[in-house]
Amino acid sequence: MYAIFVEAVRDFFRQALWGGQEVPVVFASPDRAHEEMRRVIRRRRAGVVKPGVSGTAHADEDRPPPAPYMSVYMTAPQYQSKYFNPGSYVVSKDYLNGMAVIAKYPYPMQAQVQVDLWCGTEGGNLIAYTIEPQIELRFVGGHFLLPIDWSQTKWYKGKAPLNALEHAQYYGRTMFPLYSNGWRDTTQLEPGSGLKQVRRTWSGHLDGFLPFRAEEARLVLRVVAELIDAGTEEVYAKSVYGVL
Repeated sequence: MYAIFVEAVRDFFRQALWGGQEVPVVFASPDRAHEEMRRVIRRRRAGVVKPGVSGTAHADEDRPPPAPYMSVYMTAPQYQSKYFNPGSYVVSKDYLNGMAVIAKYPYPMQAQVQVDLWCGTEGGNLIAYTIEPQIELRFVGGHFLLPIDWSQTKWYKGKAPLNALEHAQYYGRTMFPLYSNGWRDTTQLEPGSGLKQVRRTWSGHLDGFLPFRAEEARLVLRVVAELIDAGTEEVYAKSVYGVL
């Protein structure tokens, strides 16, 4: 259910350019970043090996992945009770059929985000100084509003009750803030042996709202009130109230 937020973060960082092309972005923690990038490269090659270059898995391990690239790691979102609203609201009304769509207010959450920029062993500082500002200058007042399009059908696979986003398309397009703590030099923290790559780490967090499943409810179009005489049981007053 959190995949839609992860993809929005990835799309944000993949807009950085180096040499006129998008910087590749993989989802992995720092200790798995190199292996994940190698896996992506092997998949893209799809078995096509250049002359004079070994295509074995062992050869891939011996060669560092090409730089630059970024690895994104996001923690599991945590519930934010201070933003929770226990009420419900009406999403839409169908007066013809006398039905409405209602939903609880969305589930508030927060997730920590870490992005590592791997710049290689040669010319790495130039790469870092070129890419870092492309990201940081997009934040205004320390945050950037990421768009979420709930209407995409790829998020609604599976059947209820497993899929809590089954009816989230009612929400259309929303925005949620991504906050930045900036970049720091983490070159000396790179895992593994061999030459150290120039590495920069961005940290921040996002605040998101996960929609509950929308439900159908019958519309109350009018309320009839009758006053009955207790002695004769006759109706001596009747009122009809319209409900919008």
